[in-house]
Amino acid sequence: MSTNRKRAHTPGERGKLKHKRSDKETLEVVCRLTPYNGNNPCLTLVDENTVECSPPSGVLNRNGQPNADKVYEFGRVFDETDTQKDVFERCSVDLIEHLVTGKNALLFTYGVTGSGKTYTMTGSSSRNECGILPRTLDTIFNSIQHNVVDKCAFYSTGKNAFDIRSKREANDENRRFRFNAEAEIDEDRYIESRKVDGFNEDYACALFVSYVEIYNNYCYDLLDNGPLDQNPPSLDVHMDVNQMVYVGKLREVEVSNADEALKLLAQGDNRRRVCDTLLNKESSRSHSVFTMRLVMAPCEEDVLYPVQDASRIVVGQLSLVDLAGSERAKRTLNTGDRLNEAAKINQSLMTLRQCFEKLRKNQRRALQESVPYRDTKLTYLFKNFFEGTGKVRMIICANPRPDDYEENINVLSFAEESQSVQTAKGIDRLENVGGSRPPVPRKFYAGWNYEVDRCRP
Repeated sequence: MSTNRKRAHTPGERGKLKHKRSDKETLEVVCRLTPYNGNNPCLTLVDENTVECSPPSGVLNRNGQPNADKVYEFGRVFDETDTQKDVFERCSVDLIEHLVTGKNALLFTYGVTGSGKTYTMTGSSSRNECGILPRTLDTIFNSIQHNVVDKCAFYSTGKNAFDIRSKREANDENRRFRFNAEAEIDEDRYIESRKVDGFNEDYACALFVSYVEIYNNYCYDLLDNGPLDQNPPSLDVHMDVNQMVYVGKLREVEVSNADEALKLLAQGDNRRRVCDTLLNKESSRSHSVFTMRLVMAPCEEDVLYPVQDASRIVVGQLSLVDLAGSERAKRTLNTGDRLNEAAKINQSLMTLRQCFEKLRKNQRRALQESVPYRDTKLTYLFKNFFEGTGKVRMIICANPRPDDYEENINVLSFAEESQSVQTAKGIDRLENVGGSRPPVPRKFYAGWNYEVDRCRP
């Protein structure tokens, strides 16, 4: 390993920028290194915040000289000694706290194909392999379980908003409602026991999930009920009356527990475009966005049912995004459809980088440049987060194998620069309708009232 080290950027300057304005916070980036047992890894953990990138033997720069080692600093760097649980605790728990207090958050994985992005996000069903997404769903329901209202009390209006049915209408709709998922999950899966604080127990709530695929710059509903052998229709991206971007005609499904949500996730995964490439036996050919929306409203007096006033609804949103890996055609030897898919993937990732670069420049200039959000569906969907409607965190996944050196340099440089992108801090949007928390959850009140009514003569 060369002793000629070069610091890629100056993290201290980002720290000064971060603390300069209390109403702003910077996009946080963490890095996860894939386990590697081969010789001469191009990435090495220095400490919990630093990774060193070393060029393989024979790699020269434009001047014909050996490349210097580069050091990159992030909010956290994970290696093979860190568990899936460690990554979840560091990267997702505070975002769940945002969700249950009515705020928004975005977590996405980024990196070269085959670097462990999907493993980090979903993993498998065992305790040691369980990824961020299933642990997140368990934690959400652990935190709100006593206040989840029966299905069909809340409903989507279809225009990125929710409303509340009367009790009678909700009961009628509930009798007709049938939860239907085409996929099954492991009945012995590991169940995360974590819970977070912050949810106001004077609120009734419901969780709605959706699953979007962005393939060749078109949006598709992965929860579409159509036949698996037929492509679902592409969906348009719209902006609502509050200037929030959303996918039109997207199916949002109300779920009562984590298992229902995971069955829908498995159903959607069966529809995702996955293909065998030279670099990855199961390479995702699309980006995926799994969104959880926690819909909340104050309870009626001593009953677990939301007051029928749509103006008091609060919606928190957490989107978990698995980005397809960037690829180089000369390494994958892709042709035809695979080459076109790779081009679209790389185009959307390049536009994401361009958006970040424009945002960084605009923070330093009075004259604002236009940010090219609309150039791709991916960046347009993220627009609101980057403009300050929620917390944003990026997990960079990197493989230390020497063949990935050049791609890793590009990814790590982009990621470190992205840490200076500022977003506005979220604010708590839940009104304190009942003062301090009651000594017992409201759902128990509903049970007691039912028993009292049943025993009356």
